Amino acid sequence: SLFLEGAFVGRSVLDTDQVEDTLTLSLGQDPGIRVTRKKVEEYTQRNFIGTTMLEQQGYVITVRNLKAKPVNLIIQDQLPLSVNSQIRVEPLSIAEGQYQDSTGVLTWELMLPPAESKTIEVQYEVRYPSKERVLLY
Repeated sequence: SLFLEGAFVGRSVLDTDQVEDTLTLSLGQDPGIRVTRKKVEEYTQRNFIGTTMLEQQGYVITVRNLKAKPVNLIIQDQLPLSVNSQIRVEPLSIAEGQYQDSTGVLTWELMLPPAESKTIEVQYEVRYPSKERVLLY
């Protein structure tokens, strides 16, 4: 049986043949943590530079701790990835996050005190030939 903060959340079967001493379980969404991600229109730009199109996008991630105790969090997001070598994606601002170029994954580790929130701003640019069609969301 699985319990989270004294409340029953479900049942699971444990593999007793597992050789590691750590077990990772997903308990679903924690109602004490709120996360929102909103696109910021003022960060959005589209420009031509010769035969190259340059698009910039940005968004804000807000994390809020509704609990009465501090929490350690790992926040992950991902920038678009291109399989076309003519299309390049570059982070412009990742607010103290770690960026993994090969996967496009952004990671932030933070400790959030009780009843506080943290805002993370992310901006990136995409360069591609103007003859290509690229959709960014």
